Parts: sequence; structure tokens; C-alpha cells
Amino acid sequence: MESIGQCDSCADEGVGVVALHRIYLTPEAGEQAPTMALQPSLERWCFSCRTSYPHQLLD
Repeated sequence: MESIGQCDSCADEGVGVVALHRIYLTPEAGEQAPTMALQPSLERWCFSCRTSYPHQLLD
């Protein structure tokens, strides 16, 4: 559900901010496989940040 507020990623203020979990990606390095870590805390992101960075929306 979109709302009005401030984005926790870029600090933009406006409509379209939603709650989500940030995802941290670590690329493959040598023999180490790539990893994905879901941040347990909630953040609020705008549309622009959601199109640029990995995340998981709330169900």
C-alpha cells in the first residue's frame, strides 16, 4: 500500500513510499558463491529506489 512520506533510502518526500525489506547482494568472488541477505528491519522506499535496488515488498 503506497503512502505519502519520506524515503529511507534517498530522503525524497512524496507519494509512492512503501514499506519493504532491503536485500543485500554479494557477487561471486573466486570460489565463493554469490549470496543474498534479507534485512529483517522495515524501510520505506519511493518508486525510484524500488526500481534501482533489490528489495522484497511486504505481503
